[in-house]
Amino acid sequence: MVDFSVLQGDCDGQTVISLVGNIFESHEPLELASIMTIVQKVIPFYPSLGPMAQDQLVQIIERSYTFFSQLVSFVLSMKSDQREVKIFRTVTLEILRRGKCIYQYIREVESQLERSSVVSLFFGSKLFNALVSEISILEYLEILKIQWENLFKESSFQDPIYGNLLVSMIILHPTLCPDVVFGQLVFVDDNRYNGFKVLVKNATPLDQRRILRFLLLYLQLHTNFSNYRSVWSVLEPLPFQKAVDLDTVLSLRSDILQEIVLRLISRSQNSRFVLPLIRRFAECSSCLDGQVCQVLVIMLRLKMDSDERKAVSRNSSFMNAVTKRLAHEDAIVRERTMYIAKVVTDGQLQYDSDFFIAIPDLDFSDIPKPPDYASLRDIEPSLVDTSKLSSLTPLTQELAKLEIPQELEPIVFVKDLLKKFESQENKLLVPLLQSTVSLVRQKRDFPLEVGFYSSALLLHISTLNNNTDEKNFEDWRINALVSLLVVMPEKVQDLQRILFNSELSLQQRISVLTSIGFAARELRGFDNGSTIITPHYDFPTKRLPWDNPSARKQSLEEYPESKSVLTSSQSVWRSKKLDKPTQGINENCFRNHAHVFFYPLVHGWLNGIDLGTYDKLFKRHYMRIVTIVYQCCHPHKDYDEMTEIMLQLTSQALQQGIDP
Repeated sequence: MVDFSVLQGDCDGQTVISLVGNIFESHEPLELASIMTIVQKVIPFYPSLGPMAQDQLVQIIERSYTFFSQLVSFVLSMKSDQREVKIFRTVTLEILRRGKCIYQYIREVESQLERSSVVSLFFGSKLFNALVSEISILEYLEILKIQWENLFKESSFQDPIYGNLLVSMIILHPTLCPDVVFGQLVFVDDNRYNGFKVLVKNATPLDQRRILRFLLLYLQLHTNFSNYRSVWSVLEPLPFQKAVDLDTVLSLRSDILQEIVLRLISRSQNSRFVLPLIRRFAECSSCLDGQVCQVLVIMLRLKMDSDERKAVSRNSSFMNAVTKRLAHEDAIVRERTMYIAKVVTDGQLQYDSDFFIAIPDLDFSDIPKPPDYASLRDIEPSLVDTSKLSSLTPLTQELAKLEIPQELEPIVFVKDLLKKFESQENKLLVPLLQSTVSLVRQKRDFPLEVGFYSSALLLHISTLNNNTDEKNFEDWRINALVSLLVVMPEKVQDLQRILFNSELSLQQRISVLTSIGFAARELRGFDNGSTIITPHYDFPTKRLPWDNPSARKQSLEEYPESKSVLTSSQSVWRSKKLDKPTQGINENCFRNHAHVFFYPLVHGWLNGIDLGTYDKLFKRHYMRIVTIVYQCCHPHKDYDEMTEIMLQLTSQALQQGIDP
């Protein structure tokens, strides 16, 4: 029996060390009164206890959930200016960084109430708030990762509580946690993945659906034509039959992943997708119609035989949908309708059109066992899925083919460019947008000139309408806006005012938002690939004829007597600016402008957005752009504050049914 009376009154360090050793050796369950005595009398001695006694004290707290929860509550009750509070936080962090306490506490507690308490303590706000002055959210997630690594090593995951733990971990920070959970914990090796399969199998049906949904949202950013077989390999053993519905499939931004998921669904489950698809097909929603039609084509071609397709063609709901869609005013809707009608009838319907709905051409004949886990975690995700920003005028893969033609009308001054926008009536706009990209990028070293006219240019470009249906119009609009923001980052405030205060169409709003995201990435030093055209120029104007090196060489040959004068002269003074290297692709020019990009977008969301029919589509894209800007902000002195705000935004988005 441990005698706690020795702590009454004044006691020296040796007495405390002896008491800690006795408690450690006894392994007796501690009563609440004894725990609070240790918290108040022993833990303040922690820095002077010595390595062995410190280790024993930490192990005592590790094996008692009641002790740990009381310690956290005591830290929260302390004033931030108390000298001892740092000692208590140090002890708490030492317990967490050892990585064993969650596993121990789950084994210790038995009642459902106590288990819920463990989940809420670690994955709610209580524990993090107790440590927030010592660590950031990123450091806290790293600590939780250590705890999960121990869980994967020690636990068999037979208990459904682990499914709830994993869901709570992801919800803690939906922006960062999926990469930690799947990229750094699950997709590491076969042992980790096999543990994950057992965890999902034994989770409750609700937790199963949520885990698999989070997994698909993670994979949509990492799935491509080089690793889709590995994606199939990791998804095939998982219980998708009841966990995935049509809304989940339509929410995926990767058509490759959509096809994989649909192929994994058994043929007996076809009716769960085909009948709701026909209803969506009949609704003809402009924001989702392209995705609905693509998923319907995948189902018809890959999941149904000829007899099943014929049954669909005779379905009264399908025929009514076709009739309704053929009367639609939008030509693209009518083209999609006729293409699907041809697929349903196995090509028997005669309709002359080059229109087609492309689906991924995937070959699953050689599935790797085990899968290539590195390909599922190391590939840099595409932060903006340009193929599905909008079904109205999507950014397609044709962006990779964009080039500034040589025969553009030469424009020397930005004011002349502005005049052309002001006088543009019933003329082609794409060449003018191409000239904007070329001239603004060329004048990046003349910020005064570009800045003087940039506000007017941003307004003109943002409010343009593609009345003559020019090819790649939206792509060039985005490139022009990005060029202006990269040269004059502070002018993003003008573009944000246009976004929030001007009467813009949905497509214009999406293009403006996309431009802000791409500009943030370029300023941060991230490579936008071929999406954004970034021409480089040695100097804003061409060399004068007599300054050309070849011309100078020719003049020396023509006047040999001047050669000695030129070559034997003294050193010529030259500007050191000429020796400066060109801006590297990884140079961070975004840090000084991060707050101007980030906070107005955040306040725009918090003030409320309502676009009626297109509300969810726009909000989903809005959250993607805010996420991109947030990721570009690191490192920044206010990054922790930005992280807290992002957590608030993400929580609101999830409550509205929007996946960030």
